[in-house]
Amino acid sequence: MPSSHTAWPPLSVLVVDDSADTAHSLADLLRLYGHAVRVELDGRRALMSLESDVPDVVFLDIRMPGLDGFQVAESLRARCGGGKQPLVIAVTGAASEADRLRSAGAGFDLHLVKPVDPGVLVGMMERFRRLLAPSIPAADVAAHDTGRGGDDWGGGSKSSQFGCWLTRSE
Repeated sequence: MPSSHTAWPPLSVLVVDDSADTAHSLADLLRLYGHAVRVELDGRRALMSLESDVPDVVFLDIRMPGLDGFQVAESLRARCGGGKQPLVIAVTGAASEADRLRSAGAGFDLHLVKPVDPGVLVGMMERFRRLLAPSIPAADVAAHDTGRGGDDWGGGSKSSQFGCWLTRSE
C-alpha cells in the first residue's frame, strides 16, 4: 500500500527498458508511491532525455538492443561530470558475478536481478527519498522512519537474498 506520509518530496525517476511491459509496470509502481517517472524504451532515447533533465534515480536494463545499459551508464556518468549524478540502478536478468563487476565498472550504484520484489523496490525508494531530500530535522526523520535497519531494503534481512548488490563503495 502506498505510503501516506509526505515528509520527503517525490523523486524524479527515469526507467529505461526495451520491454515496454516491464518499463511501464515499474513506472506505475513508482508513481503509486508519488514519484515523478518517465519511461524510455531504448538507450539512445534515454541519453537524449538525459540531456534536458537529469533525474534523481535511473533504473536501467542492461541487455537492450542498440546501446546497452553498460554503454548508457558510462555515457551518463561522463556527461554528468561534476554536475548532478543520479543513482543508477541496473534492473536486469544479467545475474553473474562478471555482470555485477561490469556494472560497477560502468558506473551503476546497484545491480538488481529480475524479477525484483516490489517491496524491495519500494523500500529502496523510500531510503533514497530520505537520502536525497533537502535537510529535514532529525525529529521529523525519526517520526517517519519505518523501523527497518541494516541492509534490509524492505523485504528481508540480506539484500543479496533479493538479487540486490551494491556495486560502488562509499
